[in-house]
Amino acid sequence: MCGNIGNPVSNFADRVKTGDDVVIEVSSYQLEDSTYFRPHIACLLNITPDHLDHHNGMKNYIKAKAKIFKNQRENDFLIINGADALCVALAPKIKSTVLGFSTQPKHLLRTEVFFDGDEIVFSAGYQIRPPHLKGIHNVENAMAAALMALAAGVKTDVIQEVFDTFSPMEHRIEPFAYHKGVIYVNDSKATNLDSTITALKSFEKTPHVLLILGGRDKGASYEVLLPFLQTYCKTVLTIGESMEKIDAELRGGFPTIRCGTLENAVSVAMEEAEKGDVVLLSPACSSFDQFKDYEQRGKVFKQLVEAKIYQERTQ
Repeated sequence: MCGNIGNPVSNFADRVKTGDDVVIEVSSYQLEDSTYFRPHIACLLNITPDHLDHHNGMKNYIKAKAKIFKNQRENDFLIINGADALCVALAPKIKSTVLGFSTQPKHLLRTEVFFDGDEIVFSAGYQIRPPHLKGIHNVENAMAAALMALAAGVKTDVIQEVFDTFSPMEHRIEPFAYHKGVIYVNDSKATNLDSTITALKSFEKTPHVLLILGGRDKGASYEVLLPFLQTYCKTVLTIGESMEKIDAELRGGFPTIRCGTLENAVSVAMEEAEKGDVVLLSPACSSFDQFKDYEQRGKVFKQLVEAKIYQERTQ
C-alpha cells in the first residue's frame, strides 16, 4: 500500500515483482502530471470541489481526476459512484469495465451493489456486512473496496473477514477522548468541505457539535456548509489563514468565534462545551499554514485535549 497515503510508489519500485499487487492512493496533483499511468483496477469514490486553487477551477480538477482511467483498456475495471453526477458524467469516456456502487435509492448509473440498511447486497446474489464504522460514507467506502477486491479475484469470505476485523485509521472521524460528558473527535483528514459535511452527517441531527474549522484555504466557498452547521452545530471555532474568508462567507448566518490557533480553539471549546456535546476538529482546509501535514495537526489536537483533561483531573 503506497502513494498519496504516505509511502511514495518510488520507495517500492525496486521491490515489486511480477504478480504482485500494488495498492496506490493517487491524488489529483499526481494524476495531473501522469502520462502512462494505467491501473488494472481503479476507483472514483466521488468528485467534489477540492484543490481549486491549484487546478484553477472545477473543470481542470475533474480533468485531472479523470486521468485515473484515461489509459485503461477493456480488460481493466473502474469502480464508480453511481449516485455522483460528476462521476457519472464521465462514463461515456470510459473504455474499461464499469462497476457501480450506491447507497442511494435513486442512482444515475447501473450499480452492482446496494445497501439494505444492514448488509451490502450484490447483484450476483451474495451479501457482505460492512465494517462497524460510523457514517454512511463508510458503507460507500466498503462497497467500493469490496468491488475492487472482487475484481481482483478475492473471495467473499475473505472480504467479510477483513471487514469484521477492520480498525479505523487515525484522523478520520476518530473519537479519542471523553470528559465531563463531552466527546472529542479528531477528523483532521477532512481537508475539504465535502469531508467536513460527511463528518457532520455522521452525528445526530441536533445542534450539539462545536466545530473547529479553518487552515489554508483551497478555493471553494464555505457558504455550502451553512445548512449543515444549522442542523448539527452550536458554534464554529475558526483557526488559521482562512478565518476572515470563513466569517465573510458565512455572512452572519452562523455564530463563529475567531481563535487563530488550534491551541486557543481547544481552550475555548472546552470552556463552551456542555454534557452531550461533541468537539470536532474537521477543518475543511489544508494544514500547511500552521502544521507540516494533517497528521501532525491531528496529533497536536489530541495532545492539547488530553493535556487539558489531565490538568483538570489533577487540580
